[in-house]
Amino acid sequence: MALRYQVSVFNCQLQNAANTLSEIQTTPDASVYMRELINQSILGLRDKSYAIADEKTCREAYLSLMSLQAITPQMVKAEFLRGPFKLYNPDIRLGNIIADADYKIKAFIDWDFCYVAPAQFLFSPPLGLTPFDMLECNDDELEAFKGWFNKFIMVLRGKDAVLSGLMEECMDNGTFWYNQAVQESTFWHSMVKRLWTFKATPEVQDPLDMAEFIQLKLEQYREKWNL
Repeated sequence: MALRYQVSVFNCQLQNAANTLSEIQTTPDASVYMRELINQSILGLRDKSYAIADEKTCREAYLSLMSLQAITPQMVKAEFLRGPFKLYNPDIRLGNIIADADYKIKAFIDWDFCYVAPAQFLFSPPLGLTPFDMLECNDDELEAFKGWFNKFIMVLRGKDAVLSGLMEECMDNGTFWYNQAVQESTFWHSMVKRLWTFKATPEVQDPLDMAEFIQLKLEQYREKWNL
């Protein structure tokens, strides 16, 4: 029943978006949207709450996000480059679904993080397929997620062949990890590492402000720990 819930949620979410938000487009194209999300993560690196203890880690963190920027043109699906942009709730899971005794969905709750996003985000399988935290999952937890994903896809395929095909493609080519990485301002590290198991890591040069960034982070670290 849990899998049918999830499938119904996605069908409802896509239908609602198609009916009510088909004309919404907030940026020139989806790649611009993705790059702006990554820029927010780069800005987040500068926050003093994000402590980094050494120069090597500072450089790796910055270049990791720069690499994510560089691979964006490859990761945005061409047919959805110019939209549409859809109503998207990243927190759809069983705990946020209200159903009756006949398993008919009556309501979704907890819409705090709902926003308008590229349609590509809807092609990622729901993180709530397992109880594990997929933002920082280990290999065993990932294998368990894949098992539940395969069962989910079998159900979804009978309901929506197009969406199920897009989700399978998303998992097969690493787009799932890209989508999660660009959405995460804090837990993007593990997502990016998973992405590089599918794609060659782009070569990027140190940005012009790398030395200033490293100095800033080391000063923040010393201040935090009174060193």
